[in-house]
Amino acid sequence: METQMEQQQNESEETWSPNPNDWFEATFDYRLSKDVLVGKFENQERVWIPVRDVKSPGRHVCFEKDTPIVVRIEFNLPTSRHRATKYNRFQYRALECVVEGDFPNTSETGIVESWVGTAYGVARRPCGCAVFVKTPGPDMFFKEGDAIKFNTAWSNYKKTYIGLAQVNEDAA
Repeated sequence: METQMEQQQNESEETWSPNPNDWFEATFDYRLSKDVLVGKFENQERVWIPVRDVKSPGRHVCFEKDTPIVVRIEFNLPTSRHRATKYNRFQYRALECVVEGDFPNTSETGIVESWVGTAYGVARRPCGCAVFVKTPGPDMFFKEGDAIKFNTAWSNYKKTYIGLAQVNEDAA
């Protein structure tokens, strides 16, 4: 037979709901896919984290296991979009994730994954992280698979780090 205290604890656990404005400490556990990270709380419960919702130095998401993170969370309720997916096994979904640390090198290289005309595209860094890259002018053209050099800089417009293309030459 449960004591009154155990009953209250069980009731409070059933009615507890994370406040989406509160930040919770966790650690990086593993990368589920190129677009999803998994964090772990002290109580061993896990949270799935969309890469697009991660704020980190240089927009990198290649963290070592147990890297400290803070997240705002909500219950991971199934939606029509995620009804039968691999994310259902997690109790929580991150609304936002912040990782603090040293800013990486500002001069980087990558391979173009996609490109739009002479304006902008996405490059994959050697570590596996993707970054939005734009050109300084209309005279630079890249195609999928090209090696690219870029400087990482903060964009006030995008409110994140982006790459600014340097030259169209073999960056390997």
